[in-house]
Amino acid sequence: MAYGASREDWQHFADTMGLAQHLLPVVCNPNAKLSPNSTMSSVGRSPSVYNSYRTVGGLPKWTRHEATPAEIKQWQREPDYGICIQCREIRAIDIDIPNAAVTKQVIAAVENVLGFKLPLRGRTGVGKGLLAFRLDHPWPKRVIPTEHGPIEWLGDGQQFVACGSREDGSRYVWRALPDDFPLLTMEQV
Repeated sequence: MAYGASREDWQHFADTMGLAQHLLPVVCNPNAKLSPNSTMSSVGRSPSVYNSYRTVGGLPKWTRHEATPAEIKQWQREPDYGICIQCREIRAIDIDIPNAAVTKQVIAAVENVLGFKLPLRGRTGVGKGLLAFRLDHPWPKRVIPTEHGPIEWLGDGQQFVACGSREDGSRYVWRALPDDFPLLTMEQV
């Protein structure tokens, strides 16, 4: 079973969307063993790779890393590697609310304010969601606590998984695979 992103996914995000420099791998196989030298607590959530012992370690200095075409080609050959997108110009509103009905209300409220739909990434069998967009302006992480769970604005120095699986086996899926992320203005944000 392939836990990561397909070659087509890598090509779509790198080439079609032009995001190659913002992409990083994430080991999505829940059976992968963490390296004893790693400070990671689990796989599938943050930029990571297999080492020569086939154990998982974090990607050092990933917040400053700009992927090369050669790295993308190498990463797309590993079926356990999902795709992370760094939040540099791509940002996201991460709705960490397990109740699907409440998540839908939050998504509808955001899209009502904007007047259009944003690309939506969710997971199979999970109520949570993530709305992705471009913002050509520095942006810090912000968290809005709610009684149902946090809504997090992903900012500089953060990332999100675009394709692959979580440790519980649920797959990341898009409402419709985007060809681009819309550019929002600071006024819209």
